[in-house]
Amino acid sequence: MLNLYFSQLKREFWEHKTSLVNIPLTLSSVAIIALLAGLIYFSLAEHKQIFVQSDGDLYVSVPNQLKGAPVTLVDSHNQSDLGSWQQTDVKFPARIINKEMDLPKSIERGKEEVRSFLFVATVILVFFSVLGILCSSLSADRKDSSILLWRSLPVPESRNVLIKYANAFIVLPCIYIVFAIVTMGIMLSMLSITEYIFSPAAELILTSSFYHFYTSYIAVVFYLFFALLWLSPLLAWVGLACSYPSKFSPFIVVAPFVLIAIIEALVFRTSHFSQTVLDYIDNGMDSVGHLVHGKSELIDFSQPAIGIALTALLITATIYLRKWRID
Repeated sequence: MLNLYFSQLKREFWEHKTSLVNIPLTLSSVAIIALLAGLIYFSLAEHKQIFVQSDGDLYVSVPNQLKGAPVTLVDSHNQSDLGSWQQTDVKFPARIINKEMDLPKSIERGKEEVRSFLFVATVILVFFSVLGILCSSLSADRKDSSILLWRSLPVPESRNVLIKYANAFIVLPCIYIVFAIVTMGIMLSMLSITEYIFSPAAELILTSSFYHFYTSYIAVVFYLFFALLWLSPLLAWVGLACSYPSKFSPFIVVAPFVLIAIIEALVFRTSHFSQTVLDYIDNGMDSVGHLVHGKSELIDFSQPAIGIALTALLITATIYLRKWRID
């Protein structure tokens, strides 16, 4: 029984390899190459300025011929007047800097901003990738000759649909999370090596800061599943609409929401339906934010409970629609 499930998951994986592997691999490669290019430019740039304070604040800048003025890469103290900074050369003189010291407040704020940005970017990327997989897997059957083999297997349509949703809701996010963590780990290693080469002092400060970015992202990235769970009714509706045998699936996805909103506005002079949908999405994003910041007590879990029940109904409808479509 389990072998059959794994076989179906493998089939779905190979059918949607582009969304599952090629897209995150491409994005990871672009990020690593971009960082490598930046590090090479920094290592070749002349007249670099590195200012270090005894309390750990750091200022790093490189010249910019286009702007005619130096470009600040790091300013952990947000200090425009560099008169109080102490300049250092590559051979940093002996000075004790505690690696375990508290991060400067500006870096601490930057950590929160970077973590939030990376997490939101991950949620958006995974959300649209899940949409793509659901539309692709539920709107069309296999296009190669092996369709006869898969149709001949004693596999109920309910299992086929559940496997497709499992592939979209579980397998894809796991793959993307692994790619994100590995990519950021590689980038952290590249930064650490480069910083150690151009200045031991910067290695003591910047590597610690980027390590905090890395670990804080890992600590929150798994809340991605909570975000998908909250948005699952919308995704399940897209799956149901795409299961209908029509070339106008995108229109079918949007049309009911638009028609209901228009009819409500014309007949009742209200906008409760559209506002409810928007509030549900907005509350979901706020709830994910509460989780990220460790404030789970502010979350109203009754809304995702209703959403899960609605998702189950939509998936059940998808199963019956596909049975009717195939038969």
